Amino acid sequence: MTAVAEWASRILKGKVNRVDRVGAVLVSVLLAAGLTTCGNGSTAAGPPSSPSSAPTSPTSTPMAWWSTYSSKMWGYSFKFPPEWTDLGDLGAGKTEEYLSNVPVGSPEGLDSNGIFLAISIHQFSGRACAQHGLANATVDRQDAIDVDGLSATLYILSGQLPYMELNLEKDTYCYMFSFVFGSRSARDANESTAQMILGQTFKFGQPTAPAP
Repeated sequence: MTAVAEWASRILKGKVNRVDRVGAVLVSVLLAAGLTTCGNGSTAAGPPSSPSSAPTSPTSTPMAWWSTYSSKMWGYSFKFPPEWTDLGDLGAGKTEEYLSNVPVGSPEGLDSNGIFLAISIHQFSGRACAQHGLANATVDRQDAIDVDGLSATLYILSGQLPYMELNLEKDTYCYMFSFVFGSRSARDANESTAQMILGQTFKFGQPTAPAP
């Protein structure tokens, strides 16, 4: 079972494991030192130090000021809100990447406004990829979305914690995205943010790592 699948299970069962506790300590130490972490083979860039004085064009969006995450190892990049923190893999392995808007080591630590994004890369295909993270959850609704030219479905779900799930198969990899929220109101308020991250900023590249 992948790290994301384990979290999906814990969302429904309310379990916490050792990686979560270690991750929480790791994040606290990094924040206290004024540092953030990136996954292996990745970089994270913050927004410009000072905004341009040029007038805003009609086509500009808040995403222009978002931070950028890039993984050369797994061949993808995307933008995320600047108030979010790149948590790295929290000791779960090179195939995992986590981000959150609060300093936590797992979704169970979220407050009512909390958001936790888990990204996992594995060699699933077909139904195993498409249905990942959906077992035993209530599907409240689903949205069709294009991710860098590929058709996908963003599922809006209810479990012990509300969350969203999108799974996308490309080449030999299954890219799995789980957005977990501290409350239903946080989930619904940030649905457009998830859609912008995946539908407007996510880009595929050429992976440099062997198949996971």
